[in-house]
Amino acid sequence: AFALALLAADPERQIGLIPCAKGGTSLADWAPSLAGNTLYGACLQRIAAASTQGRLAGVLFFQGENDALRADAFPDDQVRTSDGYGALFTEWLTQLRRDLDRPELPIVFAQIGTNDRPEFFVNWELIQREQASVELPCTAMITTADLARRDAVHFTSASYDEIGARFARAYLELIDTTDCTG
Repeated sequence: AFALALLAADPERQIGLIPCAKGGTSLADWAPSLAGNTLYGACLQRIAAASTQGRLAGVLFFQGENDALRADAFPDDQVRTSDGYGALFTEWLTQLRRDLDRPELPIVFAQIGTNDRPEFFVNWELIQREQASVELPCTAMITTADLARRDAVHFTSASYDEIGARFARAYLELIDTTDCTG
């Protein structure tokens, strides 16, 4: 839906998507590291490999559910970052731009939506507030709380289509109304 919305806005636009997603991860799992065996390092490697086909024009990021889990939901060695998530996420975004040498790269991220397991996702509202606190140039947040889910945290297909459309609208607004270099 994201690419289709971009094409609808500009049929001449060339679009390539670089998938780096990994479900069930916390922000700590994405800790900046250039090593190829890390999520962050592998993402940078994919971006570098794709750069032979075009220029990176932006980043879409949707993460936070795992950081909202109660402390005993994971083994002791798994780090969660609910406390201070906003500051850590801001640092992560800044480091990503630094590692890509793109200080004005447009980044659109999604705020986590709703869930029906508050006894399990005890930090859900905290993560939502922390995500809403992120204030960086060339960065936008889309909301998802009004969209239908198919389970405790995952959305329906129609909702994912709407999320893609929202990502596209936010991205286009960033590149059309700011000095962001998409």
